[in-house]
Amino acid sequence: MVGARALLTPVLGFELPFITLYPALFLAGWLGGFGPSLLATVVGGTFALGLFFPPAYSLSLASPVAQLGVVLFLLTGLFAGALGESRRKVIDRAEKAAEAARRSHDRYQTLIQQTAEGIWRIELPVPIPIDLPSDEQIDRFYALGELAECNDAMAQMYGFSRADELTGARLADLLPRTDPRNLQFLEAFVRSGYRLMDAESHELGRDGQSRFFLNNLIGIVSEGRLV
Repeated sequence: MVGARALLTPVLGFELPFITLYPALFLAGWLGGFGPSLLATVVGGTFALGLFFPPAYSLSLASPVAQLGVVLFLLTGLFAGALGESRRKVIDRAEKAAEAARRSHDRYQTLIQQTAEGIWRIELPVPIPIDLPSDEQIDRFYALGELAECNDAMAQMYGFSRADELTGARLADLLPRTDPRNLQFLEAFVRSGYRLMDAESHELGRDGQSRFFLNNLIGIVSEGRLV
């Protein structure tokens, strides 16, 4: 940037000594934060004072114009550095939060996969209002419910080897609606406030054979809707 200003000297003379240096301050602040911006301010200001203020190479601050120009340049550099530092800290916090979330997810996945209990999560693409009648909620469970996640232990209970072989199954494929006991199971789930413990369900495995499971079923409610 100093070189660019030097090329303009035949045209500008000693006018606008910092014109090409300001972008460097903001670029240094944007990319590196306060430290690089301050360095760019000191180096740029020194070169500008020595090259573009009369008398040349004197670094004199005797002129009020030089004093004002240097002060404004310094303030601009500090401002650019503060903005860049703030941006850098926001990015650092976001990266740390993302890393913490990744580690938490990895620990969660390890826990889920290593437990011998069958663990699963049914997802509803369209949240269901909890103030609907229970039979209408059950209709929507069957219309929308999909197995979004489970562990290998859960898959093996249904005759599969791995969780990914079962993931994506519809609720109706796992919990036959034709069995009144399953409707009673889901009715109890709704009436319990979506926290049902030690409840028996009748389900079908990969081979089409009946399987009876004892369940702890917990629903997640957000803003008056089951998700």
